[in-house]
Amino acid sequence: MSYKETEHERKIREYSSLPDPRRPKSEHFIEYFYEYLYTEKTPDMNMLPHSDLLYIRAALEDRFPDRTFTMEEVRGLVDQEFGIQYPAPTQKI
Repeated sequence: MSYKETEHERKIREYSSLPDPRRPKSEHFIEYFYEYLYTEKTPDMNMLPHSDLLYIRAALEDRFPDRTFTMEEVRGLVDQEFGIQYPAPTQKI
């Protein structure tokens, strides 16, 4: 038995490797990480956000589809609501 992907799944698969054009260049985290791997340097893991922040941002943008949240805004919201402070990036990409 073969699996037939839905149109939505196909679009996700096709676009998943592309940077999101709605995001500022400073939030192209995958490109940042791959650039370091390509140049055989060690990436600064402090530049990559905790995965929880990415899930929270996805949930917020699902709830508010006309709004795009930056990672800095998500960090601030998590700190305000739950008192959890995620470290800010040590440098700009």
